[in-house]
Amino acid sequence: MLSTFMGEDMFLKKKIAWVTDSTAFIPDPILEEHDIYIVPLEIIFEEETYEDGVDLTPEQLYQKITQADYAPKTSQPSIGKFVTLFEQLKEEYDCAIAVHLSSNLSGTYNASVNAAKMVDFPVEHVDSKLMSYPITAMILKGIELHRQGKDYREIAMTLREEYKMVENYIMVGSLDQFYKGGRMSGMQYFIGNLLQIKPIIQIKDGHF
Repeated sequence: MLSTFMGEDMFLKKKIAWVTDSTAFIPDPILEEHDIYIVPLEIIFEEETYEDGVDLTPEQLYQKITQADYAPKTSQPSIGKFVTLFEQLKEEYDCAIAVHLSSNLSGTYNASVNAAKMVDFPVEHVDSKLMSYPITAMILKGIELHRQGKDYREIAMTLREEYKMVENYIMVGSLDQFYKGGRMSGMQYFIGNLLQIKPIIQIKDGHF
């Protein structure tokens, strides 16, 4: 009986926590079904700082962008936020896989990596080289690989190559932020609005 029990225990799958940041678009039903934890970036409007998705909904953010005189700035989550999360996760999970937006666009990935070094908890990191829903798709693929019995390290290795098979395009709903951020002239802004142009941004190899 003892040998049988030990043999079964050896093949138990590790319980994985999935960590990402608020640039990933994850619908509530997916959050409710899976063990996904989101660390919010910070959005800075003049002297006020908000946690993305916590203090500001997407609708409130858009309204502030249209009303503000200047484009908002963003800031990566602090290392302390990641340390706190990893400390909490190790009480319930065997390991974690953290999938973050491109490290070429934000220091969020590096903050997560450095935080994991401070906690006695195994975390595999994936630089998605993407942002928005493609990050969610990567996490869902990882969850499916786990269901198939893949080890968390093997899953992370697979996901690190996933960006090569994804074309990441983001349509910007308004020219306001480009204009307020100084990325287009007044005439470009006027003509763009007159023609109802919607800019499309491509992320390739982790860069805009």
